[in-house]
Amino acid sequence: MGLLSWLFGKNEPEEPALTAEQESRLGERLSTLAPELPDTSGLSRRDIFSSHDQSKQWVKDVREANRRLQAASVRTAQVYTYTWKGLPKLRRGERISMRRSDATTLHSTYTGSTWSKRSDGGTAFSYRGRTCCVVFSQIVDGLDSVTMVCQGQFSADLPELRVEVRKVCDVQSESRYVPRNRRPSGLRELKASRTVALSGEEIAQEVLERYEDDALVWMTVRRGLIPKGKSKGEPTLWFALDGVDVGYLTPLQGRRQYGQVPSEGAMCLARIKRGTKKYEVTVHLPDYEKQH
Repeated sequence: MGLLSWLFGKNEPEEPALTAEQESRLGERLSTLAPELPDTSGLSRRDIFSSHDQSKQWVKDVREANRRLQAASVRTAQVYTYTWKGLPKLRRGERISMRRSDATTLHSTYTGSTWSKRSDGGTAFSYRGRTCCVVFSQIVDGLDSVTMVCQGQFSADLPELRVEVRKVCDVQSESRYVPRNRRPSGLRELKASRTVALSGEEIAQEVLERYEDDALVWMTVRRGLIPKGKSKGEPTLWFALDGVDVGYLTPLQGRRQYGQVPSEGAMCLARIKRGTKKYEVTVHLPDYEKQH
């Protein structure tokens, strides 16, 4: 034995790294040793558990947000109808498509006035091959065809029209909020109030690769212990996808959320993302303290 070893004791060997299979099995075994700890968040059960499938509500919310965005993207302008001779009568609310016309003059059958593109500006449009109206708004600039909506009858022979132009807008995909796997049964669903990144996903890359990047999935949650490192043996929460452990919470996050999950476990929604080196997982969890 060397002098330094005699004075200070032998250096303990480093803990050998666990294989993915060993870590997964250890997580399952440690869950049976998980202690009973009270929920110290001060939140009510209503704040921790959801009474309904939150993914379905997300789809409804996205659909409504898209509807509002599309409605806000529609710009309208007055249409000046000069003649409707030989064209069918329109009903209020009826929508028709008109094409840009090369006409430069148009005579009004109602007032007797004449429109001149050179002196008055504006863009003429035709319906069923007949030039009939003019739009003076710039919202039709560069458009070969537009949608007109009948607002009623300006006179017995002239419909009152407005032009609608829809701006291109980026809508969210509803499918992004539809889970890619079956919803677990017999477990309470944790409320999705915040997102938390998991540790240890490297043990389950094979199962994560079955799902595309950005996939939303259901996961089951159970109490367990941290399997390795300086916090080994501390209480945490383990997450499983299709029955396979995919990771656990860090010591800090584990302490915050541990008491919220009942002994029989729970379920939650999670998002799989393709990182630079591996697939990563963020889980949707309740708040860990009351929000003021």
